[in-house]
Amino acid sequence: MNITKFEKPITKIGIISLAATISLIASLAVSCTCHEQEERTSEQVNTGDTTVVVSEVDGLVFYKPTKNADIELCCGYNDMPPKDTDAILFAAAAYTRTYGQASYSHDLVGGPHLSNGYFEGYDCPANSGAFYYTPADGKWGFVRDNVTEVFKGIASAHEECSGFCQVMLLYNGVECHIAPEAKPAKRAIRRALCELNDELYVIDSKKEVSMHKFVESLKNAGVSNAIYMDMGSMKYSAYRPKAEAQWVEIHKPNSRTQYCSNYLLFRYSES
Repeated sequence: MNITKFEKPITKIGIISLAATISLIASLAVSCTCHEQEERTSEQVNTGDTTVVVSEVDGLVFYKPTKNADIELCCGYNDMPPKDTDAILFAAAAYTRTYGQASYSHDLVGGPHLSNGYFEGYDCPANSGAFYYTPADGKWGFVRDNVTEVFKGIASAHEECSGFCQVMLLYNGVECHIAPEAKPAKRAIRRALCELNDELYVIDSKKEVSMHKFVESLKNAGVSNAIYMDMGSMKYSAYRPKAEAQWVEIHKPNSRTQYCSNYLLFRYSES
């Protein structure tokens, strides 16, 4: 089974072979693939203590958190945006099963997930991959298969960990099959968590497009790994362009926002 794995600060990409066991990463064999920095033309917000750089190119909007940002999956009916001054970017990650349930439970989250521990979630046929992050060592990666085994292994090795399942769009530069349950032909504003030039980006489509068109645009932009992030009724998202600045809304909340089961949250870190 393959995992694409990264470290913070990110200097390389490793393709990791993992036996179907939860003994996990200490015994993994790593091979590295280097990437040349590609030149991109865009307008950027980039001054002083910038925490999120925003750029637009070819119908895509790029949100690039600072390289040293910590990442966590916040599960529950969260009061967004966070009041914490170190929070800099948030967006829904895994799918949410139903809307209107009075109390939160982990079975509202689509698929296995990590939130300082391992949780099953509900069976979501659209899912085809996963993303994880471990703050103790600053490692993050994309997982294509055997997600349950990988996530259980991470949870057993790390007290603090985050991860979610979703539709894998690109894996090591190759387009992934998208299940019909993901409604790939539907035109909508799209969003993905992406690896571009060894760094993490949240990338939105500027207009409503099919999922296939979105993947094509990501690939043309040089993205090598991309996993979808929940949109639909869960578009609510925002970022801070500078530390402790006011939140800038990307998409506004709606009547269903209060029932979003999870968010991926980036936090500013000086380490």
